[in-house]
Parts: sequence; structure tokens; C-alpha cells
Amino acid sequence: MIDLSKIPHHKCVEELTDLLCIKTSNQDKAFFRPLISYFLSIMASSQRTIIETKDRGKIPTNLYVINLAPSGYGKGFSMHIMEQITKKFKDKFLQITFPFNLDKNIQKLASKSSAVSGLTIDEEVENLEKQSNRAGPPIFVFDSGTTPAIKQYRTKLLLAKCGALNFQCDEIGSNLLSNMEVMNSFLELYDQGQIKNKLTKNTADNMRDIELDGFTPANCMLFGTQDKLFDGSTIEDTFYSFLEIGYARRCLFGIGKTMRSKSYYQLSAAEIYNQQIQPNNDAVMIKWQNYFETLAGPDQSNKKITLPDDVAIKLKEYQIECEKIADSLPEYAGIKKAELYHRYNKALKLAGILAFIDKASVINETILYQAIKLVEDSGQSFQAILTRDKPYMKLAKFLMSCETPQTSADLVEALPFYKASQKNELMTLAQAWAYSQHGLIKKTYMDGIELFKGEALEKTDLNKIILSWTQGTTPEQFNNNYRNQEVPFKELHKLTHLAGYHWVNHHFCNGNNGKGHRCDADVLTPFNTIVIDVDGDLEIHKAMNLLKDYTFFMHTTKSNTEPENNRFRVVIPLAYKLDLTKEDYAVFMQNIIDWLPFKTDEQVKSISKKWECCAKGNTFGTDINYCYNDAELLDPLQFIPHTMRNDRYLKENKKIITNLDNLARWFALRMSEGNRNNNMIKYAMALKDTGMDYSDIEKKIKELNSQLAVPLSKEELENTILKTTAKACINGQ
Repeated sequence: MIDLSKIPHHKCVEELTDLLCIKTSNQDKAFFRPLISYFLSIMASSQRTIIETKDRGKIPTNLYVINLAPSGYGKGFSMHIMEQITKKFKDKFLQITFPFNLDKNIQKLASKSSAVSGLTIDEEVENLEKQSNRAGPPIFVFDSGTTPAIKQYRTKLLLAKCGALNFQCDEIGSNLLSNMEVMNSFLELYDQGQIKNKLTKNTADNMRDIELDGFTPANCMLFGTQDKLFDGSTIEDTFYSFLEIGYARRCLFGIGKTMRSKSYYQLSAAEIYNQQIQPNNDAVMIKWQNYFETLAGPDQSNKKITLPDDVAIKLKEYQIECEKIADSLPEYAGIKKAELYHRYNKALKLAGILAFIDKASVINETILYQAIKLVEDSGQSFQAILTRDKPYMKLAKFLMSCETPQTSADLVEALPFYKASQKNELMTLAQAWAYSQHGLIKKTYMDGIELFKGEALEKTDLNKIILSWTQGTTPEQFNNNYRNQEVPFKELHKLTHLAGYHWVNHHFCNGNNGKGHRCDADVLTPFNTIVIDVDGDLEIHKAMNLLKDYTFFMHTTKSNTEPENNRFRVVIPLAYKLDLTKEDYAVFMQNIIDWLPFKTDEQVKSISKKWECCAKGNTFGTDINYCYNDAELLDPLQFIPHTMRNDRYLKENKKIITNLDNLARWFALRMSEGNRNNNMIKYAMALKDTGMDYSDIEKKIKELNSQLAVPLSKEELENTILKTTAKACINGQ
């Protein structure tokens, strides 16, 4: 397949695209090209242009287009401009070409039927003219209708052997349900411009018209805003149903994304205005108005455009390439597969349209590749439509954009898809999706009313650890003059080992000026580390081993006298910057304390807790008294109160573990997630490191195993865990 990036778009398409970009101050060319192609298709199919192929027979030239964009994107304005540009074609076609072809074909039909019916040619002409008149005057475009009306008007088009059915629906989100009948009919009309007749009773007052052979090409333009169409309810379900049953494979797609380019905002209002009124714009419009008028005459009707063998082979290569991609997709991706399988057909129809615009009788290789390039751009827009925000994503984004908590009543009023019957499921999905997007949704209660608040979480930058510090030895000194800073994590030891300094893992009001006062009321709530004080029998090396899966900074404190008294501090950076109230911070830290595998100082629950720095401290087996560990950042989301993950964590914690200490709880939670055998051995080794003898270790292991939802078998426990533990205790390993 040729590199499409080297193929320029068709001259007509690109000149008109540039014009629309200037007129609408919108540089989204991929949105305008399908729209322009639709208007070109109306002209080609109205003149009944046919593509003659050797492998597929005669193919009508027609297009279906779906263009979606936010309000103010320029949809209506661009449609109006294209209607003005094609107006001369429309007027000449309706006033000259259609009547000429209608009269000419009625005469042919009358002559043919007269030989069979025994009526005179004039009588047959009169009957056919009555049939034509019952269908009314010719209609270039319609925006709504019924299947019987379509079939009736189709009779007029068959009589004329000219014209097309052009369905153009604005605000498709608002009008989709009322036009379902028309859209179902257009499913049948797309390929060959044919539709089956309905059998009705023939009476004197309701006489069936004579059936006529032939095709009537159909064009369809559906445009509107995404918000109206993707309502998370009936309209969205109906739209996707139409995509599944055939519109995905039939349509070209354009979807509006970013309306304004960065360069647009670098222009002054005068420059933008002058661009829009420059004389060249009118020159381009007049050029194509006049050119399209030359395509409207009777001499351009019923053109046959051939597809040469070499170009047909290029099209077949494209078809095979698309089919390979489609076959690589999973079975559930049915809509994507259907669209890919039929891209070649859309490219063929579009190539025939472009050849008609060029007044060419043959589809050459360049025209084919220009059509394929536009169809490929359409495919990207189609993927964007398929990956649109689901209702639960919209709910999550809405909550994360709100500054204040929302009640269910607020959500029902603001979001059409948030219905009482589905709200619990939607909220659960929204919470899960928010987490996947580094966000969270909290649920709280006030006077018995549920309140929901979303927050977008910022990943922690280890070069910007939040803290504030001061210097002093008296309460008056170490409670005042805190300076806010963001420092590299790997440089924390430079602060923690300065005698006479104190620090807090939050900022304070006025801390930017070095005048922060340490109290709960003045705390700025964002933070990205937790600090743990360990005062007890646990040796620092054992704590390091237990926490080795996480990034941490650990150092001994002023009161450390190991091995008699182990006193050390652990600073653990979080995966995300959090913002918790004083009350929620206390609950959060209690959850951390309960989760850790060793006992810690409970005073760390205070949001304004300070830590004293010191130069003193015993060693880590070297000449320093601190160490860093590089591993995974601790994910704090399961510890944040009022969240789905915390509710699930607490429920699981309560279900699995009832009477276990910190160390047993630490390993039990890991065993519930898998690797039970490996974690049980780690637990046994951790118990051995505390100095416990084998008999007590065996008792602890069996006690923990009995608490597991799926305990290890007696054979596995004795032949692997206890056997390995006994050997380690004997050898002192």
C-alpha cells in the first residue's frame, strides 16, 4: 500500500476545506472533508453517475456522512456555505435537467408500455404523468419523512431516471427517535438504491402505482452535538444500535475535537476578521459555484465511470489490508470489524464521485488514493466516536470538576443519564474509573443525605516533597516561623540531621514568607508523604526488610540506643499528592497504622505533628545513620476514608483477620491477594527474626492459616512452610 501521507487530498475537496476553515475560524480539516464530500455526492448521484466494475457490476455513487461536534463548532455555518456553493447546480438541475429527463424518460416508458397494454402512447404518457404528479414537485433535500413518502417520491425519481434521495438531518441527537423510520429505509437504499415495496390493498380510492425498474441513489447527512446524541440513555443506545445494524459500514465520519489551534489565539481580532473577508474567499466560492453549474446540465446525466483492472487491483489490496486488521480484532469488536471490512466500498463510491467532479470517465490511481486517504481519516474519527466517554466516565469527570459535594438530586438535575434505577451501578463504575485515571470519588453523609465529591489526583514528584521547617529549641521557637518548601526526596537527610531543626509533612499559612504558625487551623492540607515513628523492640534492619517493597527514607532518632531501645523514623512517599481534612487525615493515618507490620507511635495521626531533627544516632552497619530504599511508591487510595476502595479494604480486612497482630495482619492481607505459600514463609522468617523459638512460630503460623479465606492444606503447611522454618531455626539462618 502506498504511503498516503504523500498523497494530496483532491483539489476540489481541499480548496473548499480551506475556505470553510477560514470562514469558521476552525482548522479541523478532518471534520470538514466528509461534509464537503457529502455535497459532492449529492451532485454526482443526482446525475445518476455509475461506476462500472468487472467484479461487482454497476455501483451507484452515493455517500452517508455523520458529523458530530460541540455547539459553536461551525457545523451549521459550514453547511450553509456549501449550500450556497452548490446552489447554482441545484437550481439548474431542478429547473432544466430534471424536467428534461423526466419528459424524455416518460416518453420512452410510454412507448414501451403502449406496445404491451394496447393503449396509445399519449394515454400511457398521461398515466405516467399522473403517477409523477402524485409524488409532488421534485425535492432536492429533505430533513424528515416516512417510508411510504420515500417510496412514493422514489417513483418520481424512477420515472425521471434522474435525481437522488437526499436526507439531511440537523441536531441528530434531538431528531433521531422521530426519524427512525427514515433511517431504517436508508439502510436498504445505500448499496444499490433499491427498496422493497409494501403490499397494500388496491382500491378505487387507493390504486397502487405501476412498479418501475431501476435504482434511486440515496445520500444521508446526520450532524449535531455529541452531548445530545451521547446522552447515556435511549438516544445513545438507539444510535449505537443503528451503527451495529449497518450505519458503521455505510458512513463517513467526522468528529469535532479542538476547535481553535494555538496559532489562532496569536492573531488579533482584526487579523481574524481580515482573513474571513479577504477577496480570495469570494473568488474560491464563485469559481466552484460556476464549475458545479456546468455539472448540472442534461449532458452530464447518467455518466458511466469505469474502474480499470490495475486500479481495481489497488482497491483489492486496500480491501485485503483492511480485512487483515479487522480479523486481528477480538470478536466482540463487531462494529469496528464491520467498518473496516467495508472501507474499500466507501472508497470506491467516493472515488467515483471525485471522478465525476473531474469530468473524468475513468477512476485513475490518484483519484483512488485520494478517496482512500479521506476514508482513512474518517476511520480515525469513527474510532474517536467509539471511544467516547461512557456515562460513568462523564459522571466521574463531572464530580471531579465540581468544587462542592453533590447530592443525588444535584446529579439527576445536571446529568440526564443519571437515573435513580441505575445510580448505584453508575457510581460504582465511576469510582473505579476515577481510580484508573488517578482520581477518587468520596462519599460522605450530612443529616442522612449522601454527598459525593470527586478529586483529580496528582502523581507525586519525588523532586517536590512537601514539607515545612523551622529552627529552635523552645516551644515558642519550634511552633512558629515555619518555612514552606518542596525538596528532593533523596535530600531529606540534609534536613533531618540538622540539630535544633523541626519539620512537618505539610505546609502552613504564611509559610511561603517563613512565618508559618504550627497549628491545625493553619495547616494547608495537601501532602505527599507519611511519617512513622517506631519506638519498641523491632530492630531497624528487620523494619527495612519488611518494607523493602516500598520506597522509604529511614533514620535513627535522638533517643535511639539500639540494641537496648530501637528508636527510628520512616518517611514513606505516596504515589499521589492527597488533600485531606484534619479529621480525614487522622482516619487515614489510623488505617496506615493498622496496616503496618509493626507497632508505631499513634501521635502521627495529628495533621500538624512535627518531627525533631538530630545529628545523633547509631549506625546502619556503616558510618551513617540513615538509608534510602528505591522501590514502589505506596498507593494510598485504599486508606482514604469515604471511598469505595477503603470500604472494600476495611471489609476485606475485617473478613479475613479478626484477632491478629500487626505482623500477622501484614502478611495475611498479602496472602489474600495470592502467593500464599511464599508469604507464609516470609511471615515465619519475620517471626524468627524477632527471636521467637520454633514451637511458638509453629503455633503462630497455624493460627494465621486458620484465619485465611482459603487456608493452605495441612500437607503443604507441614511439608514446606514448617519444614523450611524448622531448618532455618536449627541452622540459625
